[in-house]
Amino acid sequence: MKKIISIMLLLCMGALLFCSCAEEHQCREVRTAEINKRGELVLIFTDGTESIVGRVDGRDGAPGIDGKDGENGLDGKDGEKGDKGDTGLMGPEGKDGVSIKNINLNSDGNLLITYDGGTAEVVDIYGEIYLFGGKCGENAEWALYNGGILEIRGSGSTDDYDAGKAPFYCFASLISAVYIDVSDDLIIGKNLLFGIDEKKISYSVETTPKWVDMTVAAPIYSTPDNTTEPVAELELGTELAVISEDESFVKIFYKGSIAYIEAKYTVSTDGSVIYDESDCQVRVIRPDGAKLRTFPDATSASEGNTYKTVPVGTILNCTGISKNGNWYRISLEGNTVYAYKIWVEKIS
Repeated sequence: MKKIISIMLLLCMGALLFCSCAEEHQCREVRTAEINKRGELVLIFTDGTESIVGRVDGRDGAPGIDGKDGENGLDGKDGEKGDKGDTGLMGPEGKDGVSIKNINLNSDGNLLITYDGGTAEVVDIYGEIYLFGGKCGENAEWALYNGGILEIRGSGSTDDYDAGKAPFYCFASLISAVYIDVSDDLIIGKNLLFGIDEKKISYSVETTPKWVDMTVAAPIYSTPDNTTEPVAELELGTELAVISEDESFVKIFYKGSIAYIEAKYTVSTDGSVIYDESDCQVRVIRPDGAKLRTFPDATSASEGNTYKTVPVGTILNCTGISKNGNWYRISLEGNTVYAYKIWVEKIS
């Protein structure tokens, strides 16, 4: 916009300068006005002459003066150097391992180990000598000792393996005994013990005995939570290997793993339920009669476990009620028999 205004002013000035009339001169008319490559305004008159009026572009301003440099601050002082720690010594380089080709017992009864490279080694299997070992889970490890003794210890769950892929599987035929320490809740993963005779496996954990006190079956869980899916159901009288217990759950060792059973389903008496010793009377309320049992198991109606069936309305003398409330102990005809809770009602 400024450039256009400058051109207009110059054109007006040109008209004033060159169109003045005198007696001896005739006024010239401007035919065209243009700006040349140098930025100058050129007027071209009707008579063919031209005149450079001047530059159209404004003059460049004078360069600005450089500002003064700011002064540098004082140099900071270096902090004191810390004491150097002792230089740790590098351990020796690890040697490349060798693969085992096969393992046999030689004529002397010692372990003969043949490696892929053709070398062989004889190991005296008498006495407890560590042979091989490694990890079989994030917090679990295995160790094989002479004599074919395998030990597995740790916590949490071991790794799962495809059949025949456990790290010590190549020794399976030579393993004489397996000791598994489950005191830290170690859980044995899938196929870890594949190929090893179950009779050779034992578990190292301190337990005390208890028994299942339940009518049909008592569920056990992998965690102390009865809202989860049970891992198994145990029959009445099943002996339990108890690790610890509280008011709600009993922690047990079951088939190589830790499991939990509700405390109300367990008793400390071998194979039977615990009863209070209060006498009472009950009436049979089952329409087709109460099938009195010779021992308290509702699932065993055959094989001599039915004493007799008594009709609805019969009054029976009760000598005790089981701790879990499932069974009434009945004295009848000089015998002790049992009535299930849904067959009778207490009347006194």
